[in-house]
Amino acid sequence: MSRPVIKFLAASGLIAASCDAVLAASVDHVALTIEPVIRMDARRLDDSHIRIRVASNSAFSIIADDVVGDVSVSLETSMGANAQIPGPVDACSTLIGQPGVIYSSQRRTAAAPGRPSTQAVSFIIEHDPMARPTVRAVRKRDAELNTCDSL
Repeated sequence: MSRPVIKFLAASGLIAASCDAVLAASVDHVALTIEPVIRMDARRLDDSHIRIRVASNSAFSIIADDVVGDVSVSLETSMGANAQIPGPVDACSTLIGQPGVIYSSQRRTAAAPGRPSTQAVSFIIEHDPMARPTVRAVRKRDAELNTCDSL
């Protein structure tokens, strides 16, 4: 039978007791879950262009609501100091009056720790001037909607 081992930690003045049986039953790993966070702001530039800035710690999709007609998405080259390109931008064509995914990232925008403004990337969304779409960014796994056709 094994005997408990008692150690005195002089630096902290604590006494720690351990036993082989207790150590054998201990957990060998801990699961850490970080909730996905996506921050977005949008600004209408003119009748057919919207600029959005997205900062995320997980993959995301951009969804356009209330669009009939052609939509295109482009990634601006300016981005925060702690940001990375979240993935390629595919050409996007026609959406048919229902919510649709117009961009789907492969990874997060955050490349390094920092404030969300330093982890953000900018997109320009071009749409028919007669349409007034609203756009939103959601977790990629939550974007189970129609996607626009790739050209």
